[in-house]
Amino acid sequence: GKVVDITVDHTDTPFVADPAIKRLVPALIEEQGYVDAISQATVTSTALFKAVEDALTAKDSGVKPFDVQVGDGEYEGVADSFGGQMTVKVKVEGGKVVDITVDHTDTPFVADPAIKRLVPVMIEEQGYVDAISQATVTSTALFNAVEDALSRKEAE
Repeated sequence: GKVVDITVDHTDTPFVADPAIKRLVPALIEEQGYVDAISQATVTSTALFKAVEDALTAKDSGVKPFDVQVGDGEYEGVADSFGGQMTVKVKVEGGKVVDITVDHTDTPFVADPAIKRLVPVMIEEQGYVDAISQATVTSTALFNAVEDALSRKEAE
């Protein structure tokens, strides 16, 4: 198997990372292996190399599927988080999670971007995905609150 595409999602400094990624991705695909890091963007380069390696050596997708024990409806779940309790409302249709709304008191500039990234991926993958680094407490609370909601016997 050959690597034919690499998609990069990052929160690095855009004016440093974006040009480096724009040069590194085609080089990695062409060489099918490591290339020299971009000077002035060695942290981004190293992170990209590690992410590609992790993706290529993953034993499975890393997704723990939802254990949907409830019928169609909306279910509330709670979990302890960094800033107090996190509350989620999980909407289930046809045995699948179709929507997750989150109410939290975590630090907004840390938690909000993590939740914004995690929720759509969780719905798409129908499971718990890797936590967002720098927001692991928030990520874990989100996973625990969703799990709590999906174990409820009564819809809201």
